[in-house]
Amino acid sequence: MLRDVLGKTNRVGIAKVTFQRREHLCALRPLGNIMALHTLYYKNEIADYSELSAGKQELSKNEMEMATSLVDAMSTTFKPEGFKDEYRDALKKLVEAKLKGVEIKPVPEAEVQIPDLMSALKASIEAAKKKKSARQPVGAAK
Repeated sequence: MLRDVLGKTNRVGIAKVTFQRREHLCALRPLGNIMALHTLYYKNEIADYSELSAGKQELSKNEMEMATSLVDAMSTTFKPEGFKDEYRDALKKLVEAKLKGVEIKPVPEAEVQIPDLMSALKASIEAAKKKKSARQPVGAAK
């Protein structure tokens, strides 16, 4: 009944639930023939964005064009089934190995080298274009 009334009146319900040893604010909304629960944030959990600053950074026209080209080359239709929780899978393997008595050693931290922005953009664009052309069947429309 609640699902039908919320759908008919175009409203959501606000509630509190407890999981992971704490209380959470949530929204209940009708979704097809079920009720969906979405966790929300309390006001004190939301940072005032006016306090945040990324600093002013001037970008050249060429940098913006290359970045736009990269986004265009990497854009594709979102398919949720193509994503998986890799962290959970790795953690599961780690737990299973530990249960079998395998000694777990920490992985050494990799050294990161920051390349020149323009070189990195060019390399990313080329890689994305190759990947996109490999995904797209011959003769398919963009």
